[in-house]
Parts: sequence; C-alpha cells; structure tokens
Amino acid sequence: MTPPKETNEEILKLLAVLPLDIQKALRESADLTTLIEVVLDLGKPAEARFAKRSISIGGTVNQGDIDYITARVGQFLGTTGQELRGPFIGSPLSATARGGSSA
Repeated sequence: MTPPKETNEEILKLLAVLPLDIQKALRESADLTTLIEVVLDLGKPAEARFAKRSISIGGTVNQGDIDYITARVGQFLGTTGQELRGPFIGSPLSATARGGSSA
C-alpha cells in the first residue's frame, strides 16, 4: 500500500530541517514512509521511531545539531521535551529535541 501523498510531503519537510548525516540515514531506510518521529536528546544517539521498529540514526546529538534544526524551524513549545513547530505543523510526524537528559 502506498502512503498518502501528504505523508510523503511531510516527511520531506521534516528531512529538510535535520542535519545532513541524519537526513542521509533516514533516506537510506527502507521503511521511511512509516516514520513516526525522530528523537534528538542532547548527549544521546539520534533515534528514528518507525511503526514497527526504532533505530539509531547517527552519532551523539550535540548542541550544533540542535542549533542547526532550530535555525530552520519556527517556535518551540512543550514542557519536558520541546516539540518543534514549523513546516510540519499538523503532521502526524514530530521531531523532538531535548536539551539535557530525560531522567
């Protein structure tokens, strides 16, 4: 079954704001169309969560990665994690960036 065109467009919008190494890892994933979220916890490996699995997608997230993304999206909102609001507003996809450990 082919995903809706809107889903593909939203994934492309999400990829556009991510650091290049993370974009590359995601583009090489066979199940990109089932992507649910990308988790970027400062000091931890980047993670992609798909409908049926989660994978590490790059090295340890650093402040440069967070800065790269925040320079490309709109405002932050949230409490413990910061959901990015920008070109994928209203999308079933989300990108989460956390500045610190999630204890």
